[in-house]
Amino acid sequence: MMHFRARGVAVQSDKIFLAHHLGGKGHYFLPGGHIEDGEAARRTVEREYLEETGLTVTATDFLFASEHAYVDEQGQHAEINLIFKVEGDIPTEPTSAEEHLEFVWVAAADLHTINFLPTQFIPPLVAYIEGRAVPSFHSTIRKE
Repeated sequence: MMHFRARGVAVQSDKIFLAHHLGGKGHYFLPGGHIEDGEAARRTVEREYLEETGLTVTATDFLFASEHAYVDEQGQHAEINLIFKVEGDIPTEPTSAEEHLEFVWVAAADLHTINFLPTQFIPPLVAYIEGRAVPSFHSTIRKE
């Protein structure tokens, strides 16, 4: 099954705003979610931030795209992620509107030390935070 997702990157100083899943694997990820039928990807990011955190943000610049294959308890999946810059007033201690999530600021240098998924996002995110060129596309799908 192919999933189409849009995610947002908010940065303050050298820290990035992440969601942390409190159950199961306890992984960290960029806030965002599934693009609904007929919905613009930027709108998805804004909607998901509002639903999950109660925060009103604006998804601005397109940063990169990534396709990713993974296996979980429900089987084999693939996803295409569209990643956008997010602007808005995000507090240093944000709250969550969903019981299974918490939101945290994590130093870019620590992305390699936490259970951040998908891991292929780390190099372009670090490049973006450091002001370096960001590759526009990455894939872990090897079957072409």
